[in-house]
Amino acid sequence: MNKHVLAIIASFMLPMLFAPAVFADSGPVPRAALTSSIEDREPVDVVSHVPATSDHIYYFSELSGQAGRTIIHRWLHDDRNFGDVRFDIGGDRWRVWSRKQLTEDLHGDWRVQIVDAEDERVLRETRFTYGETATEAETEATPEAETEKTIPAAADEQEDSETNAEDDPDNDGQPPEATENHDPETAPELD
Repeated sequence: MNKHVLAIIASFMLPMLFAPAVFADSGPVPRAALTSSIEDREPVDVVSHVPATSDHIYYFSELSGQAGRTIIHRWLHDDRNFGDVRFDIGGDRWRVWSRKQLTEDLHGDWRVQIVDAEDERVLRETRFTYGETATEAETEATPEAETEKTIPAAADEQEDSETNAEDDPDNDGQPPEATENHDPETAPELD
């Protein structure tokens, strides 16, 4: 095979390497990810465990064909609802994210659901753990051991949830105003 053919094959295979972590199908939620940060309206990484030293996590989702609908990011810990963040979807392709403040009394198993507000149908669910796990305890004993990807600690932000929306590509390249939604019980001051 020549280099050109190999380059074409590689361009099709490379996205498949990342598919299990972020990509789903082409349904209403083609992408969703827990991430340590959002830059340029995209997740910077994909995590499934948040270490005890971290005080927050973001949940990113890309929505397709949901214009005019309201979508919820529902944060659940031990099956208890710790906040619904609502988004009014303004285009056929829309990216949104929410941020959850974490404290040491919230260690354990978490789920984030993407819910259609109209019929309470769960469109996608992502699970993660927060706090020290057996793997972390073993890693402290043997620092040379390879560990699962975790996010760095950041204590400079104090908001409970933060959201933003993405532009519709059919909107002549003009992004709409950002949408800010907050849990009314814990809404921080906006900048």
